[in-house]
Amino acid sequence: MSIAAGNMLKRGEICRGKAIFYTRILTFNRVGGILKKTKSSVRYGCCRGRKGENMHCPVCGEKLALFLHNQEGLVPFCKHCEEFRFPQFATAVSMVVVNRAHDKILLARHKGQQDYILFAGYVKKGETAEKTVTREFREETKLNVVKYKYMSSRYHEPHNVLMLNFLVVAENGELSLDLSELDDAVWFDFDGALQAIRKGSDAEAFLKNAITELKKQ
Repeated sequence: MSIAAGNMLKRGEICRGKAIFYTRILTFNRVGGILKKTKSSVRYGCCRGRKGENMHCPVCGEKLALFLHNQEGLVPFCKHCEEFRFPQFATAVSMVVVNRAHDKILLARHKGQQDYILFAGYVKKGETAEKTVTREFREETKLNVVKYKYMSSRYHEPHNVLMLNFLVVAENGELSLDLSELDDAVWFDFDGALQAIRKGSDAEAFLKNAITELKKQ
């Protein structure tokens, strides 16, 4: 078994908002259950960690160091557990909700916001993304999901969330909104939805992709 380890030396230069580092690459082999250094070299690169990211082991609490993984590049490594700790992130679902006729799209406006966005919610521990779709939509509108289709995903860096987008068909009925989260929800035609959605957002990208799919039907 071999592991490559990075011992970072800061240079103080900046590349696209991230510090540039010279990285000393140490290669280890496990001998009799003990990691032993076999060679050393120097590599130039840049730290890709998120600002403020937790750099402590979630199992033992030991401070993590950036080691070079053979396939993944620089990855946080716990010397105490002798295990790589890949970056963790939350997972959420995003829903392009349409009516049964597939000609209207339901957008939501959260409290204190001006723009409309898609319905969305975090995936709970032990829950599937599909279960989250039906649960979140029911909680926020009191309507049931008739069917759904997975569309695509996007990583939302500001909140460190992987967004899984679904095209969702909702049952007919009167909306009963969760007013603790939402100020409004409106059924739009395709053009109206594109005008109302928050510009430059992941929601807009998901919406455009869904409308393209709906127009093929």
